[in-house]
Amino acid sequence: MEHFSLKNIMTWIYRVIMLNGLFILFSLPIVTIGAASTATVATAHNLRVSNSDDVYKYFVGAFKSHFKTATKVWLGMLLFGGVLLYNLINFEPIGSIGSLIWLIQLPLVFQVVMIGLFVFSILSRFEVSSMRAVKCAWIISNRNLLLSIGVFGFIVLGFEIGRYVPVVNIFLLSGTVHILIDYVLDISMKRIKLDQNIQI
Repeated sequence: MEHFSLKNIMTWIYRVIMLNGLFILFSLPIVTIGAASTATVATAHNLRVSNSDDVYKYFVGAFKSHFKTATKVWLGMLLFGGVLLYNLINFEPIGSIGSLIWLIQLPLVFQVVMIGLFVFSILSRFEVSSMRAVKCAWIISNRNLLLSIGVFGFIVLGFEIGRYVPVVNIFLLSGTVHILIDYVLDISMKRIKLDQNIQI
């Protein structure tokens, strides 16, 4: 375990800034956000486990190796979640059936968000299909619901702070979030021993 020296603290701040910058840069085409997120959390995990300083090289390698599957998952979630969100905003419930349809969409949007928290972390660690990754992310997020909500709350809080202090979003938020998600995934998998199921 690393000592909490000034040098180690500064090293980790540098790593977070690097992760944040790489995530933003590789997410610019929008369609690559899934691959960028997978590469960011893969690099974050590598930094925690091996303490390697070669952030850029590892990130690019992870981005390339996970591009196809992560992009497929991201575009699927973007389409499905976008349709649900559009309906929630624009759909005017008429009568009891209309109100029921509108209400049903609320938990679906919530589930998409919860899956999105962990699906790219799973893709970064395991050679699984896109559907298997989504299923495992759903299991993790729902069996550790309070922890998942806490992570989401941290992200929302970070964005809110970033509205008033833009430097937080520009240099720190994405990197910090991906490191946090990687750490939470470790805790969650130990609780439910999901790593054994993923590798079956």
